[in-house]
Amino acid sequence: LRPIFTTFIRPSLLAFFPLSLLWFCAHFAFEVDKIAGVQHLIYLFFGASIIFLFNYFTENNTQILARATRIIAVILLINIGLGLLETMSIIRFPISDYSPLCGYFGRTLKYYHNISMTSSNLDLLTAKQLIDSTPTGFYCNPNDCATVVSMCFPFFLLHRNKFIATLGMSSVLLVDVGTSARLVLLGVWLMFAVSFFFINKKNWQNFLIAIVLLFASLSNGYTFLAGNWRQLNEVSIIGKVKLDDTLSNGKWHTLSRDKLSPKFELDTSTIQHDNSTNIRKELIIAGFNTAKQHYGIGIGGGNMGAKLTRMGGIGTYKTKVLHNFWLEWLIEGGVIAAVGFALWYSWLLWSLYRTFRKKNDENDDLSTPFILQKENIAAIFVTLVGFVLTAIAQGTCIYFLPMYLLFAVAIKVSRSSN
Repeated sequence: LRPIFTTFIRPSLLAFFPLSLLWFCAHFAFEVDKIAGVQHLIYLFFGASIIFLFNYFTENNTQILARATRIIAVILLINIGLGLLETMSIIRFPISDYSPLCGYFGRTLKYYHNISMTSSNLDLLTAKQLIDSTPTGFYCNPNDCATVVSMCFPFFLLHRNKFIATLGMSSVLLVDVGTSARLVLLGVWLMFAVSFFFINKKNWQNFLIAIVLLFASLSNGYTFLAGNWRQLNEVSIIGKVKLDDTLSNGKWHTLSRDKLSPKFELDTSTIQHDNSTNIRKELIIAGFNTAKQHYGIGIGGGNMGAKLTRMGGIGTYKTKVLHNFWLEWLIEGGVIAAVGFALWYSWLLWSLYRTFRKKNDENDDLSTPFILQKENIAAIFVTLVGFVLTAIAQGTCIYFLPMYLLFAVAIKVSRSSN
């Protein structure tokens, strides 16, 4: 039992998620929706297990650590490649909600794909092409894909090889722009700022390349391809799709309302109320009202989504997911759980930054696993900072495997300085 105690109990960074599991177990007796509570506990249990097992099996074994992190890196690179192919409508991963085959995997097709390519409605056909070229990678929806892909940005930004850095950052931004996940792009900007001000200003070539690519992604600068890449012109394209051209009870217009900018709004009486920003505001208000009603004690794991379902959802499209992982932790776990999570997260960030500063004064040798090289330690720190924003793009992160892997690697790296 001594190795388990040494790896699992003594280090406080590893003890947080088991303690969180016990905390949500204590809430279970008071939860309204027991099924949602059990599901939440299962997700949390497997997440805590992944974090523990990763650290346990890599304890004092750099070969396993190097092999495990290489496998993760290869999967992430394949995901980026798949996302790039999807933006070009070359391929579609079958479990995606945008794939006609998703029904075979227990998913529901969100948008129709049976429009004839000879349709006389050019605007509707173009909107279909836009949806067909929205990347989802190995995931079911674009927001999950964008969040995972953005985790790779700091590793490319701080890479020593300028060609790899440029190719990697361009690929990440192309996929993120293709998903239209604005919070993720904002998170990427935050990663860039933290890297520039706190990590390494001497690597000015990479930062110069990054700032050019970031401004290009915001200003439609990638349309050096004669404006033929539909994702970057989606506002002007979808702005032409009228309400009477919609299919499947307005599903086409659902996407257009979410992505219209104010200058392209058509029906302001509905668009201003139903765009994703205003729906998120309503979800936040509903979340804080729920927290007040329960006096900050928490309503139990998974029960905020269950409550939104009982309410009939928020907005015209009846959103039943909070879309804010940090607020979700406050509402479901209470003030104590939220403060505990914030303190733990801050401690993890500080531990990583301290490890980086210590490694920054040393030279990496050939035997050092790539994840323990100083540039990659800094990249993990920057990724965690950006994740504060990118995590909000998703419906929830409680089931999100890449988050638990990120935490597992971050804890391992922060403990490597001991």
